[in-house]
Amino acid sequence: MDGKRIKHFYRVINGATPKSGEASYWDGNIVWITPADYSTSDMYITQSRRMITEEGLASCGTTLVPRGSIIVSNRAPIGLISIAGVELCTSQGCKCLVPYKDIEEKYVYYYLSTQEIELNLLGRGTTFLELSSSDLSNFPLNAPPIEYQNAIVTYLDNKITQIDHLITDKEKLITLLKEERQAIISEAVTKGLDPFTPMKDSGIKWLGEIPAHWECKKIKYIFEIVKRLHFQEDRNVLSITQQGICIKNIDSNKGQLAQSYVGYQLVNINDFAMNSMDLLTGFVDCSPYEGVTSPDYRVFRFYPEKEQCHDYYKYLFQMCYTSKIFYGFGQGVSNFGRWRLQTDVFKNFFVPVPPPNEQVAISQYILAKTTEIDGVIEQSYNQISLLKEYRQSVISEAVTGKYVVSTMNISQEDKPVKQANLHFKRRVLAAKILDELCEEPTLGHVKLEKLLFLSEYCAQLDLHTQYDRHAAGPYNPKVLRSIDSQLKKAKWFDYRPSTDTSNKYTRMPDYLNYADYYKKYFDAGQRSAIDNLIRLFRSSKTIQCEIVATLYGAWNDFLLERITPSDSQIIDEVLSNWHEKKERISRERWQRALNWMKDNVIIPVGYGESTKGGAS
Repeated sequence: MDGKRIKHFYRVINGATPKSGEASYWDGNIVWITPADYSTSDMYITQSRRMITEEGLASCGTTLVPRGSIIVSNRAPIGLISIAGVELCTSQGCKCLVPYKDIEEKYVYYYLSTQEIELNLLGRGTTFLELSSSDLSNFPLNAPPIEYQNAIVTYLDNKITQIDHLITDKEKLITLLKEERQAIISEAVTKGLDPFTPMKDSGIKWLGEIPAHWECKKIKYIFEIVKRLHFQEDRNVLSITQQGICIKNIDSNKGQLAQSYVGYQLVNINDFAMNSMDLLTGFVDCSPYEGVTSPDYRVFRFYPEKEQCHDYYKYLFQMCYTSKIFYGFGQGVSNFGRWRLQTDVFKNFFVPVPPPNEQVAISQYILAKTTEIDGVIEQSYNQISLLKEYRQSVISEAVTGKYVVSTMNISQEDKPVKQANLHFKRRVLAAKILDELCEEPTLGHVKLEKLLFLSEYCAQLDLHTQYDRHAAGPYNPKVLRSIDSQLKKAKWFDYRPSTDTSNKYTRMPDYLNYADYYKKYFDAGQRSAIDNLIRLFRSSKTIQCEIVATLYGAWNDFLLERITPSDSQIIDEVLSNWHEKKERISRERWQRALNWMKDNVIIPVGYGESTKGGAS
């Protein structure tokens, strides 16, 4: 630190709020910022939820500040940082730093974005904590010479953009996985599990075709609505959230709390309960708990003599919420959260009725699939959290001088990558795959190599790897040994052979350093193709990856010879000319894998080098 403080560079300007009941003060063209209008992730702010007029500006103590001023929230919460992208003013919840000396605004933004904890420690007050103008003025500001500020900003702009792209990719993957999860449930509960079963028209518009052996019935013929009011406070209070039914913590003073829960209605284990009053934010679940819930909710259960599979109908009814099927049958005022499914409409709502054993099979299938997808989603959220921590550490090290940024550093960072070392690019690709999959128990040497092969060819990466025809599919042991060695040397990932189910690859301290290079060396289209392969093969066993990679290699070899092969030709090539051990896998399994490849668009185009060797 150089002993300088914010007051040595900035004037601190307070904000204020025009009188809320005076219509002439509001809905003008002046941007008026409150802490609710931005977060620190927004480097520049140009819009506000509410605008004020010239009359509103003149009526109170707020002041217009120029573009480039730093906005700091001083209460509820303290420490949100942004840069004014236009001329604007603020409420009393923010203070503006207006420069009177030459200083790089983005440098100050980066610096203050790392100081949230320190700024909060200065908060004072009894009703709520507030950062005073005096404390903000005297807050330390590490300000190196302007040329170093500019160098640090250029460095951080590059690094943060790369990290933010990785975070965005993870967020897009989560969105796709959630969509896939919903599609799996919807398809299973309305069409069943057998894609070849005969279908019939259900006669229900939202349902369409269903398996010919299924029935359709009105809910009132399967379920009975029950309302059993309970006049003692001796049971758990149950809430219906969009994550399902949960026990409400009535001691936390959080959420909506009633003065008394006497007169709430009983809910038993395996009863269904739904918030039918709000089809936008409400939900439905099959209760795993005994308890009571709001008398305004709908509780229903199977008729005793008509027991079906609880989980099947739980998935079906939840799909009717998430896909807004119930919403289409609602009535009320949706803008005010009062879009309801009336009792008579609910009772006469048609639902599919598969045979009970099929309901169980569908439920088990959905549970297995959604558990797998939920695991990937959770892992992606954890990776986003790690990337955000890394992002913050990169900023902190640069603005506090722990990482020395020089003009030379910047010039090298700005240079486009024309031709990276092929060995290094392969290492970066391997690091991406390992970052995504190293917790998967199915990942080992062979699976990694098959994914490297498929990534190189499907994404058309300029890596020029020569693969041999081997018992385990496309194979280049020399390249894989080199990758293992270089990953460990760089402190990215370590490989430890293991005979049990423990992870063979483990992350090392500097593993996130690969991310910058991954963005540089592979374009958006290539990264998307790699992400798709990782998603498809995440939980696949090694033999499945081996089969697909082998078929892909054989098929691609034909295309390189300008031959468009039939399925039989591809399979014959594998069984006769690849490796003798391929005969241990049945022709039927090879054919199923080919069909799967086509369904998932893993189709070669004659890219790269031909595989070498093979059976004579």
